[in-house]
Amino acid sequence: MPKKIDNLNLDKSKTAKTSGVSNEQLAELIKEDLVIDQEVLRLTKKLHTAMVVGQVMFWVKLLLIVVPLVAAYFFLPPLINDLMAQYKSLLR
Repeated sequence: MPKKIDNLNLDKSKTAKTSGVSNEQLAELIKEDLVIDQEVLRLTKKLHTAMVVGQVMFWVKLLLIVVPLVAAYFFLPPLINDLMAQYKSLLR
């Protein structure tokens, strides 16, 4: 979990001027960055979940297509042979 902004130790007695930015401005920028980072994390988790669901659904769809085809390959030829035998016996 990201640190909360209240836990940051910004020494206000030192007035470090980094590119003309004061400590208060840095603290505000850090707060904004944390908010943006949390939003990015939320969206990334949502995207990851969608990707996992998409992968699972791909395999489910593939199995729904392949399993009946394999079953038909093994079970239909004997049934068709029996039906053809009955049909030929009717024609005689």
